[in-house]
Amino acid sequence: MRQFPLTFYPLILILSAIFSQTAFAENVQVTLRGRTEDSVSVKMEDWNPAETAMIICDMWNEHWCKGATARVAEMAPRMNEVLKAARFHGVTIIHAPSSCMAPYENTPARERAKQYNDPEVAKFLNGEAWNRGLPSEKEKPWPINQDDGGCDCNPKCNGGSPWKSQIATLEIDNDKDLVSDKGVEIGSFLKAKGIKNVILMGVHTNMCVIGRPFGLRNMVKQGKNVVLMRDMTDTMYNSKSRPYVSHFQGTDLIIEYIEKYVCPTILSTDFLAGQPFRFQENPAMLDLQLRSRKDDAIQYKTVHWNPKETSFLFVPPAAGKMDVRIKALLDTVKEQGAEVLNVPTLGILMSRNVRASTKNVVILGCPLANIIVNPEGKNFVIVRDLVNIPGAGNYRDHEKAVIELEKTGIPSFSSVDILGGQAFRFPEDKRPHVAVMVSDDHYKADVWMPALVEKFQNENDLYFTVLHGEGGAVFHGIDELETADSLVIFFRRIALRKDQLEKVKKYVESGRGVVGLRTASHAFSGSVVPGHENWNAFDHDVLGGNYHGHGKDEIGSEISNIVELADSPILKGVPSETWHSTGSVYFTDPVADNATVYQYASSPERKNMPLTWTRRHGKTRVAFTALGHWDDAAVPAFQQLYLNLILWSIEKSE
Repeated sequence: MRQFPLTFYPLILILSAIFSQTAFAENVQVTLRGRTEDSVSVKMEDWNPAETAMIICDMWNEHWCKGATARVAEMAPRMNEVLKAARFHGVTIIHAPSSCMAPYENTPARERAKQYNDPEVAKFLNGEAWNRGLPSEKEKPWPINQDDGGCDCNPKCNGGSPWKSQIATLEIDNDKDLVSDKGVEIGSFLKAKGIKNVILMGVHTNMCVIGRPFGLRNMVKQGKNVVLMRDMTDTMYNSKSRPYVSHFQGTDLIIEYIEKYVCPTILSTDFLAGQPFRFQENPAMLDLQLRSRKDDAIQYKTVHWNPKETSFLFVPPAAGKMDVRIKALLDTVKEQGAEVLNVPTLGILMSRNVRASTKNVVILGCPLANIIVNPEGKNFVIVRDLVNIPGAGNYRDHEKAVIELEKTGIPSFSSVDILGGQAFRFPEDKRPHVAVMVSDDHYKADVWMPALVEKFQNENDLYFTVLHGEGGAVFHGIDELETADSLVIFFRRIALRKDQLEKVKKYVESGRGVVGLRTASHAFSGSVVPGHENWNAFDHDVLGGNYHGHGKDEIGSEISNIVELADSPILKGVPSETWHSTGSVYFTDPVADNATVYQYASSPERKNMPLTWTRRHGKTRVAFTALGHWDDAAVPAFQQLYLNLILWSIEKSE
């Protein structure tokens, strides 16, 4: 289904005024972030606006804590824009300023809510009781101490209940919205209207947002697909209390707890362009994408570290041109407030060397084997392209050494996270460079793709960089395209940020190789927000395909080669026998006139659908296959085909 922007454009505003009674029913796309005890996951979902509601919890005009009042006022303008965008698309907005119903009595928004009083919901809520915990939270430690009420001001504010209404910045549409502070009314309305998806935002997550009768826990218990908008919330936490972190880190800890034990979270950027909301007092963070390993799985996870709690340790000497990039990185992080130290060895690393506030230790340069010693439990990482491992004789040995460190529990990140551009490569490393763009988990490509291309790298004369979007529309390391010889695309329905899409388009027109897997046919066709764009013509104009749906997933497809092309570079080493793929048949016909088809997919629904082909787009070598189901990833025939497509795209197979 085609998806539309989540924010306003002039033409849409005009049409809205003309057709104000017309329901806007296109799906909205959200990116859910969840956690287990030791990993972070992201998942993209398409939600029907008619089945979705936003609840704004306790965004009061005034709070007894002056700091809380100021943060509500700072957050409210961005929140109001979120509400406008969601309302326009048909999402129901429910304003829930507890104990503040008097100003709204007899208004249409309040009267609309008062109509709903389902006895079953009332019985379930048991007299509007707060929910103190879910079974998933049993015996899980609460991450912060809020016994003192959470005021972070000095001197501490006096208590009380000064709130009289919702903050006026948040506009109420009396023709569409609801106003209620009663869980029975809100729960009854959601039930009556068949609303499945609920987005909570407001203050304070560690108290009202999670525990109110209309809060996260009760929504979970009522079977709703509930999420927290994590950048549109705050906590009541005093940084002088356990665990003695900043107010904003206290919020981060609560969000992590919720993602582990209560529900996933989303960002306001699912509805608005730009960056997620950040309080002015919350310092700019180091946004690092860590690569880690557990068993045979490779995981990517973005962390946001406070520079003032991070120490960068340079262990000299490094190597030649690496020193130049190391200096640039150290100069950059020092300006941001990070501690920078030169240490002769890591044996004297910890408390005597780094400042007391350090929680994160980043190593670069020439570390010794005792890098794995971390007696003080700090977050310990390496910059994988800026460490020169002793004993690593060449770049391949160096890569293997970094992998071994990751296997021991030492994550790594690339210098591009801080400096942009391309990661450092040793001058003698002349391998062709293949950049792989992967993001969502639709076919689990975010998990198996990094491991498979690493296998290709280890077994062939190739160098891979993974540009991982972690389920989002912004890809880490996009500047790596400048030096790439081939670009592999495997993600679905994402509208890239304009600057990143322009870099992809520039690459495609450069005459270098492009390889598309399965969902690449509709990679650039997601929900659009200002600052982002689609590229709907990519399938037709570049890949040479004509994707128009797929068959039944439970049927799968039968894969057959074109016998006459068995000796071609594309089918070299690919078994000629027909085999079954769990992936459904993609309807791709007709393909471009200049496409050479090498494989077909068939099922009882459709016979001989073009499956794998190559063509020229100008001077660019383009290869595509609709294979790419997660079960395909383990099939030798698919692995060989995928490698052949890459080699052909960089002219290594002829």
